[in-house]
Amino acid sequence: MLLNRFPLQSVVLRSRSLAVYSRKMAQQNAAISTDKSGNIILKILAKPGAKVSAVTDVGESEIGVAIAAPAREGEANEELIDYMRGVLGLKKSELSLDKGGKSRSKTLLITSSRITSEQVVAKLKAAAGD
Repeated sequence: MLLNRFPLQSVVLRSRSLAVYSRKMAQQNAAISTDKSGNIILKILAKPGAKVSAVTDVGESEIGVAIAAPAREGEANEELIDYMRGVLGLKKSELSLDKGGKSRSKTLLITSSRITSEQVVAKLKAAAGD
């Protein structure tokens, strides 16, 4: 009875697929990532009701943003997008709310080719004071 002729080969294949899976999961859980189209994805933890809009921290999994607007009738979402556009130097059409319209965890989508993910990180860290 032959169970596996090449056990080492199957271990190598499994470890490669695990490494690819781990990389994909790390990218999905990252605060700043890119999608297949080259768009930049920002994962935001919104903190509405602040006195002043500000980037509070740039973490591994989310970007904390205090928002100077109440969380009702989309006011905080509008303020978040306006504030982030100003921080990143983007046009109105280049930044949009992708997910999380009624949640504190939000996903913003940058569709501009004028900015790279490295520049986004640098601008967000500068805004946070890091």
